[in-house]
Amino acid sequence: MKFDVKAAMARYKDAGVDELVRIAFVQSADFTQEAVYLAREELHGRGVDGPNHPLASHAAAALHEKDEAETTHAQLPANALVLILSFIFADLFAIVAALLYSSAGRKKATAQTWKAFFGWAARLIVFGLFMIPWGK
Repeated sequence: MKFDVKAAMARYKDAGVDELVRIAFVQSADFTQEAVYLAREELHGRGVDGPNHPLASHAAAALHEKDEAETTHAQLPANALVLILSFIFADLFAIVAALLYSSAGRKKATAQTWKAFFGWAARLIVFGLFMIPWGK
């Protein structure tokens, strides 16, 4: 995929300082050299001359704080009642609970709920195997 300089320039004209600082200084390794260069040029045109400029420093700190908050939120465990109900009613309840946790960005809780669902299903299969009259 080729980098479209004109589209990037148009987009960067409308972008906020936070977005440009993210591209130019905070997560520059995730972007092409052209994108980083254009973001830095746009910031320079707005009077932000480098990562130590107060606006850039403030935006970078806000981005880091947001990333930390998202990481903390993603690591919140599942509610114990949800896990118990997912284990007991390993069908629609567990699936809905896992999807709700997933849509809320709670990766750890999502994984825990799926484990409760599949743990119950695995035990049901093993129990079913013991109930089969083998050898008849």
